Amino acid sequence: WEGMSNSVVVDENILSQLSVKDGTQLLIGVQDEGIIVILSVVRSPEGSDPKQEEEIIRSLVPIGLDIVGSVIHLSEDREVQSSDLRSVRQGIVVVIKPGKTEFISWDGTNFRPINQTKKNPSELFRSQLLLHSNLILAFSCSKSDVDRRLAEELAKVKKSVGFLFGGKKLGSFDDTNTIASILPGGRVPQDAKLAVEIVQRHRQAEKMTPIITYNPSNDTDQSFAFHLKPICYVSATSTFAIATQRLWQSIEDQVRSAQKIRGQHSDMRTHHFQPAKFPHLITLVYPEIPSDPSEDATAEMRKMYHRRLGLPMNRPQLRKTFEVTFESPSTNASEKLKDVHISLNLQNSSAVGGEKSLVSGSYLYFHYLQDKMKDDGWGCAYRSMQTICSWIQLQGFTQAQVPTIPEIQKALVEMGDKEKNFVGSSQWIGAIEISMCLQHFFGIDSNIMHISSGSEISTKLPELSRHFKTQGSPVMIGGGVLAYTLLGVDWNEETGDARFLILDPHYTGAENLSVIGSKGWCAWKTSDLFLKNSFYNLCLPQTPNAI
Repeated sequence: WEGMSNSVVVDENILSQLSVKDGTQLLIGVQDEGIIVILSVVRSPEGSDPKQEEEIIRSLVPIGLDIVGSVIHLSEDREVQSSDLRSVRQGIVVVIKPGKTEFISWDGTNFRPINQTKKNPSELFRSQLLLHSNLILAFSCSKSDVDRRLAEELAKVKKSVGFLFGGKKLGSFDDTNTIASILPGGRVPQDAKLAVEIVQRHRQAEKMTPIITYNPSNDTDQSFAFHLKPICYVSATSTFAIATQRLWQSIEDQVRSAQKIRGQHSDMRTHHFQPAKFPHLITLVYPEIPSDPSEDATAEMRKMYHRRLGLPMNRPQLRKTFEVTFESPSTNASEKLKDVHISLNLQNSSAVGGEKSLVSGSYLYFHYLQDKMKDDGWGCAYRSMQTICSWIQLQGFTQAQVPTIPEIQKALVEMGDKEKNFVGSSQWIGAIEISMCLQHFFGIDSNIMHISSGSEISTKLPELSRHFKTQGSPVMIGGGVLAYTLLGVDWNEETGDARFLILDPHYTGAENLSVIGSKGWCAWKTSDLFLKNSFYNLCLPQTPNAI
């Protein structure tokens, strides 16, 4: 990083991740407006080869971002010495001391202090534009000849195609015009993304993804396909030449990643992910294995990347289920709402000044009268279960679909819990039946919390708070003739006051977020929700230990 700035911007969440030494910690960032913006932290195992590790890490992050620095931990509050930096890479160095954090610039010989600028790194990063495209390289050859044929096809494509930016401009390696020239008002759009079409140079107006084919004469040859999704970050002031260079670099990096893990596989595909707390995408290449829908073949690879990225080791985040796509969002009015409490900004509100413990991960809002089912008056527990099932699915624990109400009823009959006439009926179910169904459909265990009177709910607050902190799954509340979905608790341990974040399955209207919010169908509720003359069973799904 030549001409390194005297200022660095880093989010407090990243600093909290650095507080505990965890292997060799490297900083990912970008230089923007003359400031080094630290965006994330990755980890390398102690004793690993630095050059090899940097190559692995660079393959994970989009071109345009880079390793901008590293971290050292001092056991006492003292001045940094050159000897402390002997094995540290050049760049920004974050120095973690007891109760103190300092930033220095290190060129391999000398170091100097630099300032931490009080700016929002996310706002600075939003000035970066994400370019994304698609390229398929397909050919046939013998297994021993794949690398040579792949190099040939890549060279052919590089000579014959160009990039159509926003449908308006064919980029090239010598184009000095800036990206801003095709952006409305010369500014980065709100979603900070721009699709780039790969086109044949002699057919600039026709959008196409080149598929390079080779027809062999040898019957023993095999078909191979590399589905690449090049991405890179650029600023609006970048030239098309820079953008073109970065897109090609992304293509070449993805090809190298595919070659390293290809083994005996013939179909390799790029996938982009954005795990929690990462403001940028993470890129991985996986083999496509139709006979492995549970993705067991890539489990060890995912574990390795979870460790490097500091992701939890008991929850999937890098399965194909979580792949980021660049398709336009659906405008289907009947589509179920996702993460309603976040859309209503309820996660940031507190009426009791307590500690909030909330559902972790996405879910869909299931309620009365959806899917052409006339279940108002009896289907609330089924709907609460479906919300839980959507959470299980969206966390990547299963690829199974959310069961319908008839499927839930049929499963309870098959398990011997209900008589045959239960299927198609309007009979209620409760927390016990839901726990049985979660095990039946997904192999998910549940804890049942029994409350003999609604007045006892305050005694269960520590356990509920612990559930959301450790498991993170929605909770089904069943009591009397009503069922609700609990998304979190806000509990002031000193005063004993508490609020319960309720997603109400009794709603019968359209998927209208403003109505749901204004009428309290998703809202913080007091303990008055729990009636003193009713008993309650709560179903607390347990998170499976899986990646």
